[in-house]
Amino acid sequence: MVPADVRAQHAGTVTRLRDLTERNLARAGGDVELVYGLQAVMSFEDGGVWRRQLSHVADGELPVECPHCRRFLVVDLEGAELVLADGDGSTRPSVQPLEPDEGAVGARMIALCRQAGRPGVAARLRYALGTASCPACGTAFLVPDALT
Repeated sequence: MVPADVRAQHAGTVTRLRDLTERNLARAGGDVELVYGLQAVMSFEDGGVWRRQLSHVADGELPVECPHCRRFLVVDLEGAELVLADGDGSTRPSVQPLEPDEGAVGARMIALCRQAGRPGVAARLRYALGTASCPACGTAFLVPDALT
C-alpha cells in the first residue's frame, strides 16, 4: 500500500497521535529527547527527509554525500564552529545556516523547538537545513538534499 493511502485511511488516528506528540515536546527531558519527539511529529506530518534523518541532529553529526564528487562527508553540529569533515580527516568551516521560508517543513521544526524552549536545537536545525561546500571539490549544496 502507498504511504499516502495509509495516511489518508487513518487520518484521524494520525492527527491525534501528532497532536499528542506535539503537546509533549515541551516535556522532553533534554535536547536529544526533543529531537526524537520532533522526528515523530515529522513522521505524522509527512515531514519529508526529516521523518528518517532528524535523529542525526540528536547524534550531532549529519552524514551527507557531495552531489558532485560523491565523497562521503559529515556535518559536525556539535562544535563551536560547524564544519564539514571528510574521511581523510580534513575539515572546512563551510556550513552556512538557513532560515527557512515560512510554511516550510524546516520553519515548522524550528518553531516547535522554540515553543518547547530549546533555542539551541533550533539553532542546530538552521545548520542542518543550510548550505555546505565540499572540502574536496568545492561544490556548494543544500545539506538536506545530500543526506545519505
